[in-house]
Amino acid sequence: MSILIFILITLTLLLGTGYLIFLLIKTGKEWYFLIFFILYLPMYITLQSFVFQQTQSPTGVLIIQYLKEFVLFIALSVFVFYQSDLLRKKFKFNNIDLVFMAFILLAFIFLVFPIGEVAFLAKAAYFKNILLMGIFYFLGRNMTLSNYQIQLIFKLILGIAFSAFCINLAEFSSGIHLHTLINYGNFQNTINDVEPTGNYGLSWTFETQSGIQRFGAFFANPLDLASASLLAFAIAFIFFIKTPYRTNQIFYSGLMMAIIGSLFFAHSRASLAAFILELIFIAFIFKYYRLLWAGVFLIFSSVVYIMYFASEDLYFFVIDTLTFENASSLGHLIEWFEGIESMIDSPEGIGLAMSGNGNGIEDENRVSGENQFLIFGVQMGILGLLLYISLLYLAIKTSIQSYRKALTPNEQIISFVAGTTKFALLLPLFTANAELYLFVSLFSWWLVGQSVKIKNSPVVLPHAIPHD
Repeated sequence: MSILIFILITLTLLLGTGYLIFLLIKTGKEWYFLIFFILYLPMYITLQSFVFQQTQSPTGVLIIQYLKEFVLFIALSVFVFYQSDLLRKKFKFNNIDLVFMAFILLAFIFLVFPIGEVAFLAKAAYFKNILLMGIFYFLGRNMTLSNYQIQLIFKLILGIAFSAFCINLAEFSSGIHLHTLINYGNFQNTINDVEPTGNYGLSWTFETQSGIQRFGAFFANPLDLASASLLAFAIAFIFFIKTPYRTNQIFYSGLMMAIIGSLFFAHSRASLAAFILELIFIAFIFKYYRLLWAGVFLIFSSVVYIMYFASEDLYFFVIDTLTFENASSLGHLIEWFEGIESMIDSPEGIGLAMSGNGNGIEDENRVSGENQFLIFGVQMGILGLLLYISLLYLAIKTSIQSYRKALTPNEQIISFVAGTTKFALLLPLFTANAELYLFVSLFSWWLVGQSVKIKNSPVVLPHAIPHD
């Protein structure tokens, strides 16, 4: 049975990728690469694990790993060669463009100069992840989509979120992680040299300190799912309130409940707190003040439930988290102090791939790693940290400005989702190497690029009515 599933998945992946590449080359429309990445990135790690389980071949894993770079290279080639006026095209640079270029240039300097104790290939792999952020932003900055294409992209993401919730239900009902079925622990041990940990043979990420299971569906891990759920909730919410979609309010409200369900299945404290902050952000910035009452009710209900109805394990889990007596919270705190100490000792940075939890970062060289801000600060110094903070600030600010300038519902949806998602991710960035969650990271940077494009577009004024 598993062999049959493997064959079906392999054929679907190869034929689907081939067809999208064919359309990409034939039509010259870069948006087909977005379809590929939206369908591919949520399952990026689990696909590798499943392929390795069935083939025991590192080569098969490498093919899955570098398929995204291959498709992205074709998309960039199409962008360059299908525009005859590209060299004559005038680009209007703004603050976020300049900060992004400075951030990538700084990372490139750390790549080519002998800074740090890791090999060049390890640094190149880390630099590639930073470069991907810039490439997706650049493509978003320069792509024009139809209303149909915008709606399809967002509906695909909602479909992925609902599918993840359904798998979460199956995992919870059976008490078995999907990652257990695809032998994720063995994959990480053999391919990435990361030994399985925890009570379920996966990693501690898949359970709380009290042993409660945390589920990630087909995402890399529960934290990846939780971050993607913040993105999906923003989409479902704006579809719920925007005029073209209000006839399906019951449908979108059901989707929002399912997405919130995935947040609870993931048991991510940072993402649950970020979800409440997301509601508050929407209420204040976009003037949907009724959400404030929803946020207050949610907080009040959670406090009452935890104090009077929750199990002792959950009660003490929350208390220990707030007092930093929980092992995970204490671990974050220790990692933060290590990162801050490193930046005090080496404010100029200690080199790429010297901090973080990504593949290729060796434990013996790693300094800190559970805070995206400190990770960049440790690697590229205080300048790198300031550039990254400036990048996030400008991304959120520009998206809000773009939302207020947008002339069509779809333009408003893009800007709303970009700003809301980037704000909601701020809290998870404090507790994880969250830019490695490729699906939500890269797609949200694409959305920011689109928001900049909308903000920079000229305002079309109606023609003046001539006087008699």
